[in-house]
Amino acid sequence: MVSGRVVDENNGAVPLAAIRFQPVGKTAREAIQAATGPAGDFTIRLPGPGTFAVTVTHTGFFPLTEKSLAAEVNAGPFQFVLNHLTELYSSIKVPEVQDTVDLAQTESERDLTNLDLINIPHRGREISNALKLMPGVIEDRAGGLHLSGSAVNQVQYTLDGFNVTDPLTGEFNTRLNIDAVRSVKYSSGRYSPEFGKGSAGTVAITTQMGTDALRYNATNFVPGIDTGGGVHIGTWSPRFEFSGPIVKKRAWFMESADSTYSQLVVEDVSGRNRSSTLKMDNLLRTQVNLTDTNQIFGSLLFNSSRAAGAGLGALDPYSTTTDRRSHTWFASLKHSKYFHGGAVLEWGYAEDRTLGRQIPQGAEPYLITPYGRSGNFFVDSTEESSRKQLIVNYSPRAFHWAGAHQLKVGIDVDRLNYSARNARTEWRETYTAILADFLAQAISLPVGR
Repeated sequence: MVSGRVVDENNGAVPLAAIRFQPVGKTAREAIQAATGPAGDFTIRLPGPGTFAVTVTHTGFFPLTEKSLAAEVNAGPFQFVLNHLTELYSSIKVPEVQDTVDLAQTESERDLTNLDLINIPHRGREISNALKLMPGVIEDRAGGLHLSGSAVNQVQYTLDGFNVTDPLTGEFNTRLNIDAVRSVKYSSGRYSPEFGKGSAGTVAITTQMGTDALRYNATNFVPGIDTGGGVHIGTWSPRFEFSGPIVKKRAWFMESADSTYSQLVVEDVSGRNRSSTLKMDNLLRTQVNLTDTNQIFGSLLFNSSRAAGAGLGALDPYSTTTDRRSHTWFASLKHSKYFHGGAVLEWGYAEDRTLGRQIPQGAEPYLITPYGRSGNFFVDSTEESSRKQLIVNYSPRAFHWAGAHQLKVGIDVDRLNYSARNARTEWRETYTAILADFLAQAISLPVGR
C-alpha cells in the first residue's frame, strides 16, 4: 500500500488529481490509477515492490509525467508538486493524450484556464467578456450572458468559493482583470447541492496567487488618440499585475489592477458634446501557511465606475444627461485545515457592499418634445445593497463500502440588505403646444400662385 499527497507550489491541496503508477517494462493496461481526495491525499495498492513510472495530471496544471519512483509495498508517504499553468515564452511539441471517461462525474463541466483567457482573442479584457468563449454562452442586446439557455440571474457566480452575484438583482456585474484569473469552471446538470442558489448552474472563478518567484506584468499603457471633434484620448485601458513572496515558503501576495477610460464625442450636439467613462478595478489576494496543514486566504476586491454625461445624444443635450457612479467592495477571509487521514475543514466569511448613484445636471423641469429633450433629468437616486456570507464545509476521510465514497457537509448563510433614496423633480410632455404652434405657422403661410 502506497500513500501520499498532491499539492501545488504553495503547498495547497490539489483534489481530484489523477495519479497513475505504471510498472517499468509493463504496458499501460497494467498501470494502477487513483484520484486524490479533498486534502490532496491518495492511497494505491501496488502489486509488489519495484520501480514505477508515476504520472500525475490535473486540469490547469503542468503534468508530472513518468517520474521514476522506487516503491516498496508499504512505502510512503510521498508528496508530488503540480505547478499551475502559466504563460510561456517558449514552446515545445507535446503529443495529445486522450482523456478517459470519468464514470464518477455526474455534472456537465466546461473549463477555461488562464492560458485560454490570455491567448484566445475576445472583445474586452474583463472576465464577463471571456465567458463567451465557452460553448453555449449567448450574449443578449443589453450585454447580459445566458448560459445553457438560462436567464441572466439564474446562474450563481463564485469568486474563490464566495458568492459574488449582485445582492439585489442576482446578476454578475463584478469586473476583474483577466490576467488575475487562474481558471473558470461552469457546472450544470447534476452538480453539487452546495451550489443550489444557482438554478441553472454555477460558475466558479479562481484567481491567481503569488509564488516564491517575483513576477510583474504591465500592458496597454499607451492611450488611443481620436481626432473626431478635435484631438483627444479616445480609449485607454492599462492593466498591471504584481505578485511574489511576503515570506518565502510561508506567505505570498498577488496585486492586480485594471482601468478603462473612454470618451464619446457627439458632433450633432450643440454646446458641450462630450461624455466620458472611467472604470477601475483592483484585486489584492494573500495566502499565509501557518503550518503545512493550516492555511489562511484573504482577498479585497474594489470596483469603481464613473460616467459623466451618460445618455448624451443627438436629441439629448448635455443638460438632460446624468452623472452615474457605482462602487463595489468585496472582502473575504477563509481558513483551511487538513487533518491526518484526508479530512478537510474550511470556514470563511465575506462581505459585499455596492453603491449606485444617478445625479442629474440640475433641478430644472425635464421637457419631452418631438424635437428632443431639454431641461434636466427628473430623478436623483441613490441605491445601496450588501451581502454578508458565512460558509463552513467539512469533508471527512473517504471510506470504502461497495466502492469508494466521499462525503461533504456544510452550511452557507447569507444576509442581504437594500436601501434606496429617490428625489424627483418636474417633467413635462409638450407635444400639444408644439403641434398647435406648428399648425398656426402652417395656416399663416402665404399660398403660392
